[in-house]
Amino acid sequence: MQNRMEVGYIESLQQAAQSAAKLLMNISERQTLVMKSIFLKASEIAKVDWLKVNILKSAEHGQTFNELLVFRNKPVLYVIEIVNDIDHELLLKAFHDYTQTGLRAFPSFWNNRLNNKGHKILYVGKVVRNFHGRVIQHMGYHKSSQTQGLQLAHWAALIGVDVKINYCVFEPEESSLMSILEYQLADTLKPLLGKHK
Repeated sequence: MQNRMEVGYIESLQQAAQSAAKLLMNISERQTLVMKSIFLKASEIAKVDWLKVNILKSAEHGQTFNELLVFRNKPVLYVIEIVNDIDHELLLKAFHDYTQTGLRAFPSFWNNRLNNKGHKILYVGKVVRNFHGRVIQHMGYHKSSQTQGLQLAHWAALIGVDVKINYCVFEPEESSLMSILEYQLADTLKPLLGKHK
């Protein structure tokens, strides 16, 4: 038999689940969900050492990042895809070789997914805030080498990988749902990099 405290926890859990379900239903029925994109050409990513130059003030990327700063306090769900044709073996070798250097932190990867030749979805991710900073991390230009990201400038750009970062901005009260949405989207899209459990 459960005591009053345990029953109270169960009721609280059920209320939390109902609240989350209501938010998820609102998102699924929302007509105003918009997916936007940032295109990053390999030559642009690798052209400048953004560790030394403030990318937020750069002529090449300043406008893009200033647009991202507008919703810095909102959660974002994003998909990074390869947009050009790249030899799959070359992609795997470049990624593997750079991860072996230990110079920067990478997301985990599924070995079985890396063998999906021609698969273009590189990564699925989410942030609760500061999406612009997460993009910088994925480009490979975060000050800390221990901050995990795709580090595109250090391997992908060197073999000419062009990427598009597709993203959807949510409301702050929906931030607690980002992990659920990220997991479900990754399960559907099966990105080459990133373990989603």
